[in-house]
Amino acid sequence: MPNKQDIQLLRIVALIHIIGFIGINFSPFAQLFLQSSQFNFYFIALCYSLTLKNFKRKQLLGLFLIFTLGMFIEIIGVKTGFPFGKYNYTNRLGVQLAQVPICIGFNWILVCLGSIAWGKKITPRFFWIPALLLLLLFDALLEPVAIELGYWIWQSKLPPIQNYIAWLIVGFVGMQFAEKYKLPTSHFLKGVLAIQFVFFIGFKLIDLLK
Repeated sequence: MPNKQDIQLLRIVALIHIIGFIGINFSPFAQLFLQSSQFNFYFIALCYSLTLKNFKRKQLLGLFLIFTLGMFIEIIGVKTGFPFGKYNYTNRLGVQLAQVPICIGFNWILVCLGSIAWGKKITPRFFWIPALLLLLLFDALLEPVAIELGYWIWQSKLPPIQNYIAWLIVGFVGMQFAEKYKLPTSHFLKGVLAIQFVFFIGFKLIDLLK
């Protein structure tokens, strides 16, 4: 069961997403909200750090490896079109390293650990299967919303099939790091991933109603 701190932090994260959703879709300050999106990633990373108890140095290495893996693959992707396909980031996600927003590295940590957390809840023994399916579903929901909000642009207008294959492979490697270094997969991460799923579905519903 989630503890009191997890619940309090999740309430704040949910409120931020609700405000962001309303601000982007129904306010005259949509551009301001879009430019502020990067801070959501950093805030979630900070909240996750607050949930960690008895954190060991080798676990910090595990987080660093997932972050580095995500950034490294994304940088290669932007420069070469491999393995995701040809795309580039806009400036809406803030500070960049080699044309990749820093917050993307934190997003890989969130998605990998959050998917594992849900996978273990669904089936502890074979958690890899639901974890990878959740990761794939997350990207399938994320892509059209991110494209519409102008976070990144695909040369082919829509993400190619290879993007989803690459997500599975990179996600699997990231999850291997998470398991090797015994990274905590808390109730907080499950909650954040659920909030983001609802957030992206909300944008799809808005699209359907237009």
